[in-house]
Amino acid sequence: MDYRPDKQLFRLNVLPVLLIIITVLLTTSCKQGDGNKDVEGGTTEWIKQISKETGREVWQITSDSSINIACYFERQAFTSDDKYLVFSSMREGKWRLFRANLENGNILPLNPEERVIEDYDYTVHPDGKQACYMDKNILYGINVYTLEEKVLFDFSDLFVGRAVFSGSITSDGQYTLVTVINEPTRQLYRVNLNSKEVLLVHEQNTGEFSHPMINPTDPDIISYC
Repeated sequence: MDYRPDKQLFRLNVLPVLLIIITVLLTTSCKQGDGNKDVEGGTTEWIKQISKETGREVWQITSDSSINIACYFERQAFTSDDKYLVFSSMREGKWRLFRANLENGNILPLNPEERVIEDYDYTVHPDGKQACYMDKNILYGINVYTLEEKVLFDFSDLFVGRAVFSGSITSDGQYTLVTVINEPTRQLYRVNLNSKEVLLVHEQNTGEFSHPMINPTDPDIISYC
């Protein structure tokens, strides 16, 4: 028996589906930067070489002589489409966020020069587009694609002491954690970024605690060391 007519029909039926999938992927890719064109520029520091041990190609993203670090492991350093890696560097004499384009290696400063941030005190927001960081008790978010910055929460009139961003955010982007240091007291707050509700969840007057994390799907579960 000759099954080629059936096979040809199968190909004709599958082709529109493939075209629809490709169209959806292209549309999703175009929306990553909120519909705005990515800010281009920067210079590449890529060093690519083949590993003698594995035979795989190894990428060295930065080659600047200054310190360059990624955020801590419980935070996010990549945009959701894996186009950009966000890292911090001391290349300008103080800590500043940069983005590395993983398609061409170009590196570009992210946050405004006047911002003062700590080394790994940042994360990429669950929306996959914003890099979040704290400066002078104000939590900012900057679009990694368009470099548009906005205030997510202003704690400057709310806390006495220095507010430290945990970098831990629920998967819906609604809740995060902030540590307030007013020696010898340390306080941990859960912050609702939508309603602006601030809830004290832990306080201690001796010793330190670190690495506070909020459960991605249940904001009532919080852990720390």
